[in-house]
Amino acid sequence: MRIVNRSRVGVRVARMAVCVALVGTLLPVGAGAAGLDDAPAEGIKEQRLAAALSRGEVSGTVTALDSPYFALPTPVTPGTVTGVFVVTDTHEVYSIELAADERVSLSLTAGAETNYDLYLYSEPSILGLVGSSWLDTYPETIVHDVRAPHDGTYYIVVERFSGVGAYTLDIDVTAAPALGPINTIPGVPLSLPTVTGDLDRGTEPDHVYSVTLAAGERLSIVMHSSGGDADVFLFGPGATDVTVDTPVAGAATPYDPELLVYDVPAGAGGTYYVNVWAAAGSPAYELSASIAPTPPLGADAEIPGVAVASSPVVDALAGAGESRVYALPAAAAGQRISLSLTGDPDTDFDLRLFAPGATSVRSDSPVARSEFPLYPDQLVYDVPAGAGGVYYVQVVSYRGSGGFGLSWSVGPRDFASIMRMAGKDRYLTAVDISAKTFADGSCDTVVLATGRDFADALTASGLAGAYEAPVLLTPPDMLPDEVFAEILRLGARNVVIVGGVSAVGKPVTDQLDLYRMSWTRISGSDRFSTAAAVAEATAAQMIAAGRPWNGVAFVVRYDGFADALAVAPLAYAQGMPILLTRSEPALSFETRTALTAISAEEVLIAGGPAAVADHIMLELRGVGGIERVDRIHGPTRYETAAAVADYGLKFHWVGTEVVGVATGLDFADALSGGAAAGARGGVLLLTTTKTLPAPTETFLAAKSGRIPSVNVYGGPVAVAESVVEDITRIAP
Repeated sequence: MRIVNRSRVGVRVARMAVCVALVGTLLPVGAGAAGLDDAPAEGIKEQRLAAALSRGEVSGTVTALDSPYFALPTPVTPGTVTGVFVVTDTHEVYSIELAADERVSLSLTAGAETNYDLYLYSEPSILGLVGSSWLDTYPETIVHDVRAPHDGTYYIVVERFSGVGAYTLDIDVTAAPALGPINTIPGVPLSLPTVTGDLDRGTEPDHVYSVTLAAGERLSIVMHSSGGDADVFLFGPGATDVTVDTPVAGAATPYDPELLVYDVPAGAGGTYYVNVWAAAGSPAYELSASIAPTPPLGADAEIPGVAVASSPVVDALAGAGESRVYALPAAAAGQRISLSLTGDPDTDFDLRLFAPGATSVRSDSPVARSEFPLYPDQLVYDVPAGAGGVYYVQVVSYRGSGGFGLSWSVGPRDFASIMRMAGKDRYLTAVDISAKTFADGSCDTVVLATGRDFADALTASGLAGAYEAPVLLTPPDMLPDEVFAEILRLGARNVVIVGGVSAVGKPVTDQLDLYRMSWTRISGSDRFSTAAAVAEATAAQMIAAGRPWNGVAFVVRYDGFADALAVAPLAYAQGMPILLTRSEPALSFETRTALTAISAEEVLIAGGPAAVADHIMLELRGVGGIERVDRIHGPTRYETAAAVADYGLKFHWVGTEVVGVATGLDFADALSGGAAAGARGGVLLLTTTKTLPAPTETFLAAKSGRIPSVNVYGGPVAVAESVVEDITRIAP
């Protein structure tokens, strides 16, 4: 199974969206299942796959996952089905009736010049995905065993990924092998300390072990897997079906090993069921378990905890499951509680907030939580009417041990801090943006591009992100003194120049030589080859820095700047290359070559068909190694920028810690501003000079209360004070 993981942490975040209380310290029944009472375990499991596959409404290219495409399926029975895709086709949907304990085997073949994919759904929604095959060679195959209560109508989806022509779909239905005692509740007794097994996503997805636990005992599980992705869930006494009942705890992360710790609460002893589930592929697993008395919670790990010290609180956690609890000063209705947590790089600590009257972090549900795998974890909570009093903050280790810092405040609702970053010209604006974003001596490298044209600098954001460097601008024929002074302030000894000598000329490099500054130039014969060279340098630097790249590259129109500006923060934050293309007549050769050279797996097009034509999208799908091509766009540049920002938030590439705003009518201010926003994990929106566009206003309003800071890039000539006043009004 080929799952496009948009971020190295994206899968955990997607899982956390529904398993939010099923990881970390793994709360007991009633707390561990908070918000999931109506969600079957099958839905919890499938959500992880669905979230990894679904592109949602932002791009809409994986349309097989959207319910309307199941409205009029073609009924089929076992046998051979043939079909033909033309260039305007995307999918064909078939329905088939399957009974419990039947095995359906699907095999898809087509011409060598095509690349079609195969899906099987148990219901017409993204949660119904039970099998997929995304190979680049035929046959595409799926084998799935139907078990009660999941008999009924299934949907077979054939997707045209690239190419056109006929296909053949062979459907075979036979009796499924009988379930063994290990496959369902009550399972087989869990042999301590270690059990091993082999699973398959389609034919043997579940192994179940029974274990007797008494109140006050702790079950600890460590599970390694290979050859696929295996997750582990725990079901409580009274559970009868791991595909229907709700688990009391679980570990479903992209990491190896999976770690599960569960403390049995008072009155909840009995027979529990450990379910090892094949989330993808055919994983082999080794599960080690131990049972011991639940360690008593210290005073600082249970409500009421200890009185919070002055902000920030500096403390440490010893390992997974460990926590600290702090009592905040009493908060009145209408006041705002703001929390921000940072930790050591190899840790993943989370924040939970408990309301007045809560007695235990084990039995009570938090009123708010922040459980993202990237720091800072931030939480803003406005105290509702009638809910004033002392709130309790729990800092808990999801993974790792080490120090943390907890910043907190309790007081009146504040407003987003709005800062204008500007200079007397574009070069000094870039200097001011850098000065207000990067600390003294914090950058070994700076990226330097011309401020006269946008093409070279548009592609620099991903490279700057790979170096964790600012983007500075220069005229072609001289290096302004203020720019060099900023390089010195940053502590940089290396300058990476983007563009040829016509963009950043010999007088500039002569000045760098005079100052004994090391410099390198990345350029090509034209803007396409320059972008390709920058893309390859970006990928190489990410590898050199030991930072995992998520395989995604942006493609934007070469002769416009607005779309590329919008993706700049995302490219910076994730070290993703930005490549250029013509809209006519064909995909740029340099771009095609670069995508292959950097082993890109996914392409995101920023801009609509008028910017990058649909046939370019089709060509990109045919580039070797590219698994998916999505488009992010809106009717205007302002809507496209907002859509790109939402896209980045959806997959947790960026956040709303800072929102940058720059004019959409010129490029210079946003060139440096986009990189600066990305350096702080934020996004970039565009505006007209005197009026805040509706899409930008809508984005700010929707995130109101979750935007601690707005940076306006450029002076009043570019972004008028009236726009700043609108931002102040909209983004409290």
